[in-house]
Amino acid sequence: MRKTIMAVVLCALVVGIGAQANADDGFNAQLFWPALFGGNFIAVEDSQTLCPWGFGGGLIVNYADSLVVRDRGEDYEMGVLNSLLTTDVLVGLGTFSFLSVGADVPIHFYARGRTFEDLEQNADLSDLETNMTLGDVRAEIKARLLEQEKHWLGMALAPFATFPTGDETLLLGEGRITGGGNLILEHDFGLFNLGLNGGYQYRGDFQTLGTNLGDAWKAGAGISREFDSGLSFSVEYWGAWYDSGSTERLKSNPMELMGTLRYRFGKEGRGPRLIAGGGGGISEGVGSPSYRIVGGVDYYYCRPESTDGALMITIVDQDGQPLNADLTINGPIMAELNASYFEELKAPQGMYDISAALTGYQPVTTSGIVEVEEATEITITLQAIPTTLAIVVTDIHYGEMIETEIVVNAGQPGEQTLMLAQGELSQNWEPGSHTLSVSAKGHETKQIEIEVLPYQHNEVSVKLARVIVQIGKIFFDFNSDKIRPQSYVVLDDIVTQIDTLPPWRVIVIEGHCSDEGSDEYNLRLSNRRAASVRKYLISKGVDADKLESVGFGEGQPIASNETEEGREKNRRVEFKIDYIEIGISE
Repeated sequence: MRKTIMAVVLCALVVGIGAQANADDGFNAQLFWPALFGGNFIAVEDSQTLCPWGFGGGLIVNYADSLVVRDRGEDYEMGVLNSLLTTDVLVGLGTFSFLSVGADVPIHFYARGRTFEDLEQNADLSDLETNMTLGDVRAEIKARLLEQEKHWLGMALAPFATFPTGDETLLLGEGRITGGGNLILEHDFGLFNLGLNGGYQYRGDFQTLGTNLGDAWKAGAGISREFDSGLSFSVEYWGAWYDSGSTERLKSNPMELMGTLRYRFGKEGRGPRLIAGGGGGISEGVGSPSYRIVGGVDYYYCRPESTDGALMITIVDQDGQPLNADLTINGPIMAELNASYFEELKAPQGMYDISAALTGYQPVTTSGIVEVEEATEITITLQAIPTTLAIVVTDIHYGEMIETEIVVNAGQPGEQTLMLAQGELSQNWEPGSHTLSVSAKGHETKQIEIEVLPYQHNEVSVKLARVIVQIGKIFFDFNSDKIRPQSYVVLDDIVTQIDTLPPWRVIVIEGHCSDEGSDEYNLRLSNRRAASVRKYLISKGVDADKLESVGFGEGQPIASNETEEGREKNRRVEFKIDYIEIGISE
């Protein structure tokens, strides 16, 4: 209601100014007046106003040919303004959210035409005069009554006044103050935007050449469309209907049609705008041109109502899949959140540090700058932390890595065998509990249980003790400790193995029997056989202090004594490396 009352008061003031118009000779044939305050059209006005204390302006240049003719017929035509090059200097200011004020200063740089005196004398001049002059200055106030976003229909009143700064002798000035107003309607249909203008100008009378031109009714209509690329276009019509006593020499109803293209630079449509277009008159009314070409630039700055912008944060893995992560935001606002995407996180202008953390992923910290009324998009990519296992197998005595075979989870689903050519392995691993059977040539076999922890690098160190490996069985004569010659090759190989062992080792030679015979007899026999082997090894150069022999009789069978095959296995000699002397167990 407040806006409506103010608009009516402003219209009354302008009409009051226009009431000063009198019958002084003068007429402004400038039919094209660029729309103030930017907008969707070039000549038709839309219902939008500038934001509070927003400001700007433009330079719109147009060239029109045969703007006015004295008479037009099959055999006779006399031009009044055969060509006109005009630059309109536009300025605008937003005062309230619903009210803007502005002015248009037209400068006619090239006005090629006849003087008013020539018209009165009906002069038939072969050469037309070229002039440069200021046009009538137009001041306008636009008051928005309805917002299209809220009421479907946009509506505004635009009272205006013109001031006698132009040259009335060239039909480019009224020679007096005039006033009037326009009613503006607008609706956005989605596919295109429709604007409608209708108004009245109170200007007094102008009489010449048998024609009387008085006050004018004005109208305009246009459609426009703006694209996300910043490009827009419009097709517009405008015209005037003057109160006329006679139309013998000057037609009184000029009308014009024009198409324009505009391109706006800058982010989110906030930069300057280039304008180009063309069209022409669709009637013979005074001021209607044969054709018109328009070009120019305008820019209107809207001071932001707040210093807020927005953060849009996306969190994904290395494959681009969204993740829910813990976010820590440090900057003009501080926050700790858990989310994968913010459509609009309101954030004041400034620098922000954003940290994202998620179990199983490397944490990431990045930064971004939030600008006023802009959405800053930040994508955070989290790299998964692999679960890895490193296995190192070494000789317990020398510390050197040795070629190893590892059976993983033997007898279970997923069993696999790994070969460690250099005694070490590092690779991705399934988290959880695993059983490893670790073996190496000339060394013991170990069964170990490991727990592989997820999202980290796990390490396992295995130390294997050396063992004596028999390449065959050691045979004795029946019920005797005499070694059969066929066993010498086995014992000689054992001598070679002993020579490669560390100097602090002790070799224990164990004798075992089957259950045939008494326990006492078998114990004595096993002792004698073990001692016989020790004696042989000494004869081959092995240090006697590093050899021990012991018999166990039938007490440690490795097979059943119920069969001959089993009893044959139980009759054996074994070699054990003992490191107890230096505190090293097998």
